[in-house]
Amino acid sequence: LFLALLVAGTGSASAQCITMTCPGDITQTNTAGTCGATVTFNAPTVLTTCVGTINDTFNYTGAAQTFTVPVGVTSLTIETWGAQGGANWVNNVNFGGYVKGDFPVTPGEILNVYVGGQPTGIVGGFNGGGNGEGAGKAGGGASDVRQGGSTYNERIIVAGGAGGAGYWSNLHVVGGVGGGLTGGDGYRNTTADPGGQGGTQTSSGTGTCVNFNVPAMAGGFGYGGSPSGCGCEGYGGGGGWWGGAGSGNCRGGGGGSGYVSTSATNTLMTSGVRVGHGRVVISVPSGSSTPVVTQTAGLPSGSTFPVGTTTNTFNALDAFGNTATCSFLVTVTDNEAPVISAVPSAITVSNDAGLCGAVVNWSALAIND
Repeated sequence: LFLALLVAGTGSASAQCITMTCPGDITQTNTAGTCGATVTFNAPTVLTTCVGTINDTFNYTGAAQTFTVPVGVTSLTIETWGAQGGANWVNNVNFGGYVKGDFPVTPGEILNVYVGGQPTGIVGGFNGGGNGEGAGKAGGGASDVRQGGSTYNERIIVAGGAGGAGYWSNLHVVGGVGGGLTGGDGYRNTTADPGGQGGTQTSSGTGTCVNFNVPAMAGGFGYGGSPSGCGCEGYGGGGGWWGGAGSGNCRGGGGGSGYVSTSATNTLMTSGVRVGHGRVVISVPSGSSTPVVTQTAGLPSGSTFPVGTTTNTFNALDAFGNTATCSFLVTVTDNEAPVISAVPSAITVSNDAGLCGAVVNWSALAIND
């Protein structure tokens, strides 16, 4: 944080790149018949030349995570990488997809972040990876960010996870890559021996289980398909916007598809780039933070200020931690004289017997200030 300069009465202060200007000091007489006055004033003005970037990186944990939008921030850049699918051979290239976009947001809102996991066995990777079977490997999980809730329907960006892959009987079992836009198809050795199909924007393809094009191997909205009872080795489909299909009979699973909301701008999609677990990076674009002004002392404009002097203080804060403070004085003077009423008329009485004087009584005077 930068050191803020407080100047009472001058109406201005500075903190490096943020400059605040408060109204000048105000002096006002009280409202007739009251011990105060209604005072209005303009809000402080704030100018900023602050620039900076905030990057929050979310790695795989196996659980949902959250991101709170900083003060003054109305736009975020979000990058997502889906997880690689399971693999039992070092030369597999069933890599997760990549999706990027800029999104409108509201300061203080909470985004839900899900980072896909790469499986090591037959249990599907976190966030939608389909299960494998036998010695086959499971599909990788998708990575996504959700706005407004935690359901699949509230995802605003998704990078697809890849399908399971391996090596069987001297043949390369190829898992489909994660999207990008569309997940890749799995196969064995050559595309002429197909496995699970990749997910698209509207559906999951079919898989292979003894026969080709088996709908039961398909994934669904948000999750990859899982082979069951297919014999040989079964490979799970990757998670995604729509998950890829799983595949039995020693053929690779399909990759899940990516997605980006129509609210996003500056979008980019690439398939098959992420090795290992997924990842999410949320950035505040350089210079995109508008300082937020908060009154920390005194009374708001339009309030009844009491007789005397009140110090009004304001603070400005941006997402990069830069601050500035300014103050001004509101003085209400009481120039209204007290009013005395119910003054009795002149009193004439005789002296009390035997005394050189008399006890005299009268009603109390009415005094109003």
